[in-house]
Amino acid sequence: MDLIITGGKIITPFEVIEEGFIAVSRGKISDLGPGGKMPEVPAGIEEIDARGYYVIPGLVDIHTHGAQGYDVMDGTAQALKEITRHKLARGTTAWVGTTVTSSREQILEAEKALKNYLEENPEESVLLGLHLEGPFISREKKGAQNEDFIRNPSLEEYWEWKERLGSYFKILTLAPEMEGAREIIKEAVEDDILVAAGHTNATYAETIKAMAAGLTHAAHFFNGMRSLHHREPGVIGAFLENPETTLELILDGAHLHPAIVRLVWAAAGPGRIVLVTDSMRAAGMPDGKYDLGGQEVTISDGIARLKDGTLAGSSLDMDRALRMLMDVVGEDLKTVLPAATFNPARCLGIEGERGSLERGKRADIVLLDSELKPGVTITRGRVFNSEGGS
Repeated sequence: MDLIITGGKIITPFEVIEEGFIAVSRGKISDLGPGGKMPEVPAGIEEIDARGYYVIPGLVDIHTHGAQGYDVMDGTAQALKEITRHKLARGTTAWVGTTVTSSREQILEAEKALKNYLEENPEESVLLGLHLEGPFISREKKGAQNEDFIRNPSLEEYWEWKERLGSYFKILTLAPEMEGAREIIKEAVEDDILVAAGHTNATYAETIKAMAAGLTHAAHFFNGMRSLHHREPGVIGAFLENPETTLELILDGAHLHPAIVRLVWAAAGPGRIVLVTDSMRAAGMPDGKYDLGGQEVTISDGIARLKDGTLAGSSLDMDRALRMLMDVVGEDLKTVLPAATFNPARCLGIEGERGSLERGKRADIVLLDSELKPGVTITRGRVFNSEGGS
């Protein structure tokens, strides 16, 4: 035993253990349960008193561009390091770096930087890999993506990404209605890459065909998508009725009306919702002007917009998204917690090691205070220190 957490309210999130304990050995959870069953603690073992805290799994963010003044598209190790530090400070113990629609050269630099960073820092396990958002997207639903770099789906370019990234290629977001998209979907699914519909003007029929090819995930649901219509349900209707799909929600108070969140919650249920931040470099920073994919973004009252008023990512953190989901749907922490932990881990096929507090799983643990704000973050059994890392 290397570490023990005692006295907190543990939410696994499948069960609640009052005044429980979690024992950690070699970076994994070796035991957990109610305090009355706590093993004898050897002398010299680090103990964290979690009385007054909720003890939850580390949060998982699978769609995020940046934070703390840095962006994945900066293509530097420093950017990836600083974004990771910000994520850990806010209780996120796993994240997938997300690109924007850019030139082949810019995407290449981001891919190289991420792969080199992870290979040169083998102990790094908070940054999981890359989420390529675009460039195979709809011009009609481009949102804050740079139209100059939108292009038709290309198997050749997909193969280039796969060859460069290997297992670090985690997610691909595209418009499934585009010519050639279904061929890429099929190939990506065979490569164990999660394929998401995003920035898409797909009809219901086009979406159903893409689902038959392996499409299972919706990027920032409702945003950057053909609207739901009673005679043309579109991509939104197709996803809502398919119980095998998962739906990303950005809960920052701007991207989605609370009534829509409640409708999705009622239709899809807590097992299919995946909270994401879609954060850009302004996360953790004051209001002001920032860059996203070469476009100027203004942050005002924490909301990110282009000059024409288009929403441009967010300055959101996962802990705030979690609190907002609780408030909007009126449910307790246990009920909503999978949307920020287990569900995104399951999307990536890593639920066997992350996303919940269970024996044998990685010791990625967060202590939330009475206001549900992160107080202590633990990754692989090591306490994160914002000054000096883990």
